[in-house]
Amino acid sequence: MKLTNKITTIALASALGLAGAVHGQAFDFNIDFSTSAPNQTISFSTATPNVTISQVELSAGSITYNSFGSTFDGTPFAEGSGGWMETTDPLAAKNFFFTITADAGFTFSLTDISSLVRSTNAGPSDMALIVGGDLIDTVATPNEATPILSVVGSSLTDYSNLTSLTIRIAGYDGGSREPTGNGAARIGAIEGTLNVVPEPGAYALLAGLLGLGFVLTRRRRA
Repeated sequence: MKLTNKITTIALASALGLAGAVHGQAFDFNIDFSTSAPNQTISFSTATPNVTISQVELSAGSITYNSFGSTFDGTPFAEGSGGWMETTDPLAAKNFFFTITADAGFTFSLTDISSLVRSTNAGPSDMALIVGGDLIDTVATPNEATPILSVVGSSLTDYSNLTSLTIRIAGYDGGSREPTGNGAARIGAIEGTLNVVPEPGAYALLAGLLGLGFVLTRRRRA
């Protein structure tokens, strides 16, 4: 194959690949917990997510991992004890948190997120889902047999064209019961949906590649 033909083929193939990427790709992510190392598993429903998600951390104290009793029907979970009732403000409360970061040249939109949440009798009376510093959802968290699932979807329309986003699950004194605050808060099975697209500069690159392919094709036919 002549060099011109090779360049044309490469340019057109690159343009077609980038054209597909420009429209973005929607996929799910999952953060699962386990009692055995490495304790946290972050997985995606696509092989090329173009984002990274950090491990879940605790703003104060240490995380432990369990899967005992009826909590979450045996699903492994992350737990943090003590200090959960020091404030009535969920935005200032102790929290589990993780960060989503786009790869260079990409942005993402968060379209859905959910997490199982629970507390012991002396743990936080309420828990809150905080996205990018905004309070999205709150739920009372008594220590009952049925897991509580905190879900948001349509409320996330403002979280688009992002390069980084921190999500917190906070425990606080919401007044739904009278705990001491020395108990534990638990989270499990964090799930969400992202849509990832190239940044605007990719459109210019697409136009350039298409133009190069068009020029080379015309020269080859001349």
